[in-house]
Amino acid sequence: MPVINGVDCDHYPGDNTMALLRQKGQFRVTCLYLAHAPGSQDKSWIEKRDFLAANGWGFIPTYVGAQQDADLLDAPTGKLHAGEAAALMEKAGFAASSIVYLDMEAGDVPTGGYADYVTNWIAALPTSGFTAGVYCSHLVAPWALKLTKFVWSFHIPQDSEGITYDPANLPPSAIDANCVATQYRQNIKLNGIPISAAIDSGGFDLNLCAVPDPSNLAVVQHALAG
Repeated sequence: MPVINGVDCDHYPGDNTMALLRQKGQFRVTCLYLAHAPGSQDKSWIEKRDFLAANGWGFIPTYVGAQQDADLLDAPTGKLHAGEAAALMEKAGFAASSIVYLDMEAGDVPTGGYADYVTNWIAALPTSGFTAGVYCSHLVAPWALKLTKFVWSFHIPQDSEGITYDPANLPPSAIDANCVATQYRQNIKLNGIPISAAIDSGGFDLNLCAVPDPSNLAVVQHALAG
């Protein structure tokens, strides 16, 4: 299975930076944040979706919902937030059935109300016309894969944050088993590609992707089947 370079940062870094990421690092996939918390849409990414697609970018659309330490974690809230994610996908211009990834930051398997929240978020997405995926730790991926076939894992080596890399010579890594993509570095710098603290306080995150557009259901299904 071929691998494709992906990148993500919190807020849209600007047209020039996105052009540099393609030219210097040969990145082809970007995380596109729909929201950084329930009710907090990121227009900086949403309003650039069509522009980026026209310039050859593929997407990992990401909805940051409630995390495991939130006050209200239950099945109805999961369904409510699934509806919000679907509405933001429509606003961004994604086609029906496109995959949207729920951000799960915790490194352990959900239990109790959080498990109910995640399970029902995943189950409710199809009723709104989209497909549910999950972003989670590689330690949580086996659990998530029982709920959805579409998992974007993070698998970060210790003591790797803050390092500066040559974008033409990125560190080696691999996509975790059965995953669509794997994030293998967080909060790093790239020579010749500036990023301000206002865009992302930590820097860039690096991903390897199995397909050029992890939002495209048919393409992802074909890749995983192969």
